[in-house]
Amino acid sequence: MIVKRLRIEGNFVEAFLYFDYLWLVHASGEVAAFDIEAYLCAVTGDEFQAARTVFARNDLLDQPNFGNASVGQQNQSIQRFVQSDTLDVMARDVERYSILFDTRIQSKSILDMRCYYGRTYISTEKQILQFSAFGRSDLAHLKPGYKGNGRLGGATVHDSRCLQFRAQHGVVSAACGRDGGFYAAGANSADAAWKATFRRFASQSRATEFLSDTVANVKTGTDLELYSTRKTESSSNDDSSSVDEERADYIISELEEVIESSSLTGGIDLIADLKKTSFKRLFLTRRGGFAQDDNLRIHSIRLVENNRLSSPKAGAIFPATSSDVLSLTTCPMGIIAELDDAVVVLSGGRWSALYDQAIFSVRGYPTAKWYKNLITLVGEDRAEILFVCRP
Repeated sequence: MIVKRLRIEGNFVEAFLYFDYLWLVHASGEVAAFDIEAYLCAVTGDEFQAARTVFARNDLLDQPNFGNASVGQQNQSIQRFVQSDTLDVMARDVERYSILFDTRIQSKSILDMRCYYGRTYISTEKQILQFSAFGRSDLAHLKPGYKGNGRLGGATVHDSRCLQFRAQHGVVSAACGRDGGFYAAGANSADAAWKATFRRFASQSRATEFLSDTVANVKTGTDLELYSTRKTESSSNDDSSSVDEERADYIISELEEVIESSSLTGGIDLIADLKKTSFKRLFLTRRGGFAQDDNLRIHSIRLVENNRLSSPKAGAIFPATSSDVLSLTTCPMGIIAELDDAVVVLSGGRWSALYDQAIFSVRGYPTAKWYKNLITLVGEDRAEILFVCRP
C-alpha cells in the first residue's frame, strides 16, 4: 500500500475538499480556502503535473487503469511522486496560499461539515450554520493572503446540533440525534440568497443516507427506517454548480412516509434482522452500508442495484478492528475506519494504520470527480490530504 501525504500545520477542527480549495476551519473560527494547486505549483517544480493530478485533479488520472486505485499502469512521473516523501505545509504557507475569512464561528468543536452547490453547512454544538463556498473564478480578483471577512455571509439555519450531513438530489439532510432527522429541499437553488429551511421527518436520527430515490435513517444503533420521496425530473440546464458534484437525474422535493414491507421485498426483514442480530452499529453508504458486530467484525450490506433500491443482500465479512468503529468512509482503496485512537484502512485483508492518534474528523470523497481517490483528516495539530493506492 502506498500513502502519499500533504500535511498541513495548524490548529484546525474541520476540513473539506470543494471546488478548487481545501476549506480549513481554524479553532479560532477563521476559515481558510487553501489553494492546493497554487501551493503545489510553487513547491513541486518539475513534478507539478503529477502532484496536481494526485492532490487536486483525480479526474486527470487514466480511470480505466486506475479503477482499482493502482498506479501500476500510470506514467512514471506519478509513480515517482506518490512514492516520495510527505509534503509539509508550514503555517505561514497556509496563510500565503489561502483566502482567509473571519466567520466568527464560536464553538469548541465542529460536529460535521458539508459543501453542496456553492454552499457550506457547518454544525456547531448548538446549531447549523450556512455559508457561501466559492471557486477560483469567484475569488480570482483576490490575492492569496487576502482577508475576505464577510464575503462568506453566514446565517443560523437550524437550532439543533447535527451529527451528520448528507446532500444529494437537491436535498441536504441533517441527523440531529434525539432532536430528530431533518431535511432542506431546494438546496440546488441558483438563487444566491437561498437559505436552508429544515423540516423534521424522523423522531430520532443518528445518520442518514440517500439510497437511490429513498432516504435511509438510522434512529439509534441499527434501528433503520426507509423513507419514500416525492421527486421531479432534473431540467436539462439543472447541472451541478461544480465539477466535483454528481449531476442529478431528478430532484427530491419532499420526504414521505416510512416504506412498508409491500414496497420493498425483504426490506422489513432486513430491518428486523438488524435488531435481532449482534450488530451494534450501522454505517450507511449510497449502495447500502456496513454493520459492526459484537466481535468487532465488519459486515457489508447491499441495498442498491443498478441505481435502484433492491432486496437486501448480505456481503463480505471483514476482519475485526481493534476497537469500536466511530465513523466509516470509503475510497477506491477500500474501507476507512475511525477508531478511538487511530484511523485505519482495510488493505490486503487486514487493517493498517493511516494515523495513530485520535482525530477531529476523517472523510472520503467517493463521488467527487476531482477528489475521489483522496481522504482528508484533521488531527490535533494538523490537517492531512492522503492519496492511498496499491503499488
